[in-house]
Amino acid sequence: MHAHCIGDRIAQRRKIVGLSPRRLAELLGLERMCVYRWERRDLSKRSEPNLRVLPQLADALQVSIDWLVCGHESRFASRGAIAPTSPKAKKRARA
Repeated sequence: MHAHCIGDRIAQRRKIVGLSPRRLAELLGLERMCVYRWERRDLSKRSEPNLRVLPQLADALQVSIDWLVCGHESRFASRGAIAPTSPKAKKRARA
């Protein structure tokens, strides 16, 4: 399965880590219908997780937020570097 959109990636990883839609919803403190809507094949009825839930969702699926949202690691995340626009990077650059 090639994961073209976030719903496909959620379904793919959920199955790999062995979670049911119900269990994933429980871990996130959401109704199970949220997970079903994210993973729907019918794009007209599909929804996406909001920004507030992305960190917990990525943790539950054992992936980075970058992979979850974009389908690949950012060049910074893959090396464990801090993005150059972050306050920490700016501070480190001045030192």
